[in-house]
Amino acid sequence: MQWTGISADQVFYGVTMAMLLMVFTLPQSILLWTEPDMEEAG
Repeated sequence: MQWTGISADQVFYGVTMAMLLMVFTLPQSILLWTEPDMEEAG
């Protein structure tokens, strides 16, 4: 990891933050895409 200039801890932290972001945002975006529009029912 020396050739990148960042430590393994920073890589682990970045990957962990990215995974947490995906876990919290992906289900909500899937629900928004799959639920029918409210305007069509009215």
